[in-house]
Amino acid sequence: MDLELLESLTEYGVLGLWTVSLLWRDVSLTRRLNEQQTKFQEQLDRLESKSEEREDALRERYDQVIADFTAQREKMLSEVIARLERIEEVARKSAEGITAGLQQMAERYAEERALQRIRDQQR
Repeated sequence: MDLELLESLTEYGVLGLWTVSLLWRDVSLTRRLNEQQTKFQEQLDRLESKSEEREDALRERYDQVIADFTAQREKMLSEVIARLERIEEVARKSAEGITAGLQQMAERYAEERALQRIRDQQR
């Protein structure tokens, strides 16, 4: 506080001293509140920093889980595709075998019918 202000207030006696005490109390309270506000702000900053660290850790874990899931999904998809290709190949070969077998049977029945006609004509 200004020294001249203090001297002028002390001239008023007890009332001036009481005013000085109120002013001193106000200055002290203001200083203390500013310190508390600074400490509170520092505490908030620390909490925010911790929260951001936890959020980053959670985000990294989430990204890892998604990456693992995607890799597993792609692996399963490629395995399913490979199995379907093998099944398709087996089905194609089976169809070719069945077609060839039916063709042979048709030829064999045609031969037997021709032989049967020849036999019937000879009788």
